[in-house]
Amino acid sequence: MAYSSDDIVRFMISQRGQLLGYIWSIVHDEHLAEDVFQDVFIVVCRKSKEIEIADEAHLFRWIRKVARFESLNAARKSKRSPLVFQTEIHELHDVEWANADA
Repeated sequence: MAYSSDDIVRFMISQRGQLLGYIWSIVHDEHLAEDVFQDVFIVVCRKSKEIEIADEAHLFRWIRKVARFESLNAARKSKRSPLVFQTEIHELHDVEWANADA
């Protein structure tokens, strides 16, 4: 199912709080989290037509994955590299969210 750009924008805005919380849990900086959210927004809008999105749950999992990669990259660049145990916790969160989405 293809989502229009308007659908993506609406969905991203409706999920902003959850995504910012997820991003913040990785970068531990309010301003950096907002910057990463904006980067994620751009990536999602740019790449949304390249993947087949089954439904909103699939879309949200895909966006979370983008957010995770962007957050880890931003954390490394800002010298706020997440500790090993934090990475393991995020992997557990991803599993829990995937179970909740199912």
